[in-house]
Amino acid sequence: MEALIESDQKEGRAGEAKELKEKGYEPVLTRSRWLLLKRSENLTPHQETKLSELLQYNLRSIRSYLLKEEF
Repeated sequence: MEALIESDQKEGRAGEAKELKEKGYEPVLTRSRWLLLKRSENLTPHQETKLSELLQYNLRSIRSYLLKEEF
């Protein structure tokens, strides 16, 4: 189940980042792949800061991350 969620999350994040770039939005998902796949207790302080910034956006990738963390 976790592998399926991670696969969907990876594909979703890349596609969503591309969509945002095409629409002219700031690339907020750039360099966030491993940040969103990593367990929250293993994040570095820099990654925790980046994650808190990402959580402000209502993006599919972020909602997927939150679902993963509920398991």
